[in-house]
This record gives sequence, C-alpha cells and structure tokens, in this order.
Amino acid sequence: MTVLLWLPPDARQAEIPPRTAPPGGGDGRGGGRAPLPVWLAVTLVVLVAIGLTYLGMLTQIWANLSGAQLPGA
Repeated sequence: MTVLLWLPPDARQAEIPPRTAPPGGGDGRGGGRAPLPVWLAVTLVVLVAIGLTYLGMLTQIWANLSGAQLPGA
C-alpha cells in the first residue's frame, strides 16, 4: 500500500487490458482432454464404493475366522 502512494496519480489508475481468447483457438478452460461424462464418473464412483465395501466386509470375515475380537469385548 505504501508503494502505491509514491506512484504518480496516472500510474495508480492504470487500466487492465481485457481478457482475450488464448492463441490457438482454445476455449480458455485449459487442458487437452474433454471433460469426463457424468454417467462414467458416477459409474466409477459407485464401483469404487462397492469395491471398498466388499473389501471391508471381507476383512471383517477374515478377522472373525482368525478369532480376533474387538478391544474391550
């Protein structure tokens, strides 16, 4: 803030140039890939959730078969 006080008045109110489209005809969103379709993203999330749930149940079954008990039980 102190630096701005020492600048001449015309430098303090410099105009910001308007944003233009990036060179090369891009849409400005960045990245070179198309966005992931919603149905595919939902399917992947559901499959990961099913896999983690199955893994959790499987480890509980293995623990019970090996005779493990919860602490304090």
